[in-house]
Amino acid sequence: MVIESDQKLISCLAITPNSKYLLSGYHEPFVQIWEIQTKKPIGKFSKFDFASSMAVSPDGKKVVIGTTYQYVSIWDFETRTEITNIKDAHLSEINNTLILHNNIQFLTGSRDCSIKLWDLMKFQEKAILKQEGYEMFSKGESDTKHIESEVRCLAISHDDRFIAAGVGPHVKIWHVSTMTLHTEFKDAHDEFTDSVAFVSKKCKWVISAGYDRKVKCWDYEKKSFVGE
Repeated sequence: MVIESDQKLISCLAITPNSKYLLSGYHEPFVQIWEIQTKKPIGKFSKFDFASSMAVSPDGKKVVIGTTYQYVSIWDFETRTEITNIKDAHLSEINNTLILHNNIQFLTGSRDCSIKLWDLMKFQEKAILKQEGYEMFSKGESDTKHIESEVRCLAISHDDRFIAAGVGPHVKIWHVSTMTLHTEFKDAHDEFTDSVAFVSKKCKWVISAGYDRKVKCWDYEKKSFVGE
């Protein structure tokens, strides 16, 4: 199946839990909604800056969009209306947006070297994880430490207990309840870790993929490398 868009560059994608609709974001001020079966566009979320990341809530009711201009836009999927937006959510482009399975919290990760946990009901920041380079970035200072600490990808465990992130070349895992570091696999990949995912509900493994073209597996319960 191929869905063709008139736009040249697709910046992010999301799919609804019922697998009926596909959402595509561009370097344009809108997100297109497609009906997968017919391959036809059926609506838009518009009037905001370029979408750099987005996620649909597990109940299919809300869409959270992270933008290149540091703010978060939250939409009602059924009515296609914006519920609210959070300005200055980060200090730089929001690379990752992820809604927890509980439908009441969401995560954002940014080039500003931070991860934030948000309340999806009250639209308020609950916690922040600052990586090395955040303070430097906040002061407008340019340094390789900032690039090495950029949050490039996020994942949430199936029970909502753990956050996994690719931070520069590393893979880091935190407890959601306390927002404290559980374990870190340093230099998991050469240069950057571009993707992370939890394997399953029963298996305590995280998969990562990097700029080095390698896919690796980590046991976050035993805090050990499994293989590649």
